[in-house]
Amino acid sequence: MSESQQAWIAIAKAPSELSYGVHDGYDDEPGSHYEYDSLVGNHKNIKAGDLLFVRGSRHLLGFGQVETITTTHGAKELRKCPTCGGRPESRKTKMPEWRCMKCASEFETDELDSVSKEITVYRASYANTWQDANQPLDIDELLSFQANNDTQSAIRRLDFSKVPALITRALGLLLPNNGVFAGGLVKIEGGHTITVSRRRRGQQEFRLALLAANGPSCFVSGLNPEFVLEAAHIRPFAKFESHFLSGGLLLRRDLHALFDRSMLRIDPVKWQVEVSPAIKAFPYYQSFHQQKVVPPASNPPNTELLAEHYSASASNF
Repeated sequence: MSESQQAWIAIAKAPSELSYGVHDGYDDEPGSHYEYDSLVGNHKNIKAGDLLFVRGSRHLLGFGQVETITTTHGAKELRKCPTCGGRPESRKTKMPEWRCMKCASEFETDELDSVSKEITVYRASYANTWQDANQPLDIDELLSFQANNDTQSAIRRLDFSKVPALITRALGLLLPNNGVFAGGLVKIEGGHTITVSRRRRGQQEFRLALLAANGPSCFVSGLNPEFVLEAAHIRPFAKFESHFLSGGLLLRRDLHALFDRSMLRIDPVKWQVEVSPAIKAFPYYQSFHQQKVVPPASNPPNTELLAEHYSASASNF
């Protein structure tokens, strides 16, 4: 660790998840880069070489070491209360849709005022060193790793002395004495080319929410290390693009692949596993056939969606 190296935690949200409707959000891709602008506190303080932890609306998503920071210039439309010029709050369950945080006025979208601000946009990239969080850390726990009690800023300074414990907690592993802090995150050279794949928005948050709700347990094979568990969508995400707890299963990576290929299915009436004849030649997977499963008491998988997957898999059985 260099004397000037620092660590930060930043929030990445889709526009639909923003608590306040002041603007339309940023072009974040949490596993690759984080975007912010000159209106955000601490925007001048993040440097290449710093550690950047990124959280979603509920959990820490992961972290990486900032490799480059690029800048562009532009303008940003900021929404304002038409009565007092204060900060408007977007409401999803009440009408009118907007309410002013300052004067409590309520108004419709077409009544909003706005002002254009010249800004510098920063993009911190860390794709080559990004590590997914293997287990869920919620917002309250993350606050204990901060350098102060800031609960408002989008980018907050972390107490660097607590970063080893934070990484250990996030990865669910014990780090070697000469781990990631001796000279930044370790990058293994040679043998493979590093590539970055585009992720589904919210996929990591979806996985962590399932872990938080159900613990590190594969729906089929039981207790497993967090880092081998994945969030499986019962209904194909590519078609329906939605994340909700009852629409997902925590499955070990290999079982997730079989489930997605309709070679493993769950009977939602008998609550038992069925494996396709095509993989019964493999004794380990054959052992799961007709195994009983117990849905969790809270947020059990949606039986209608499981029935839909069960029927769609019929040609493989």
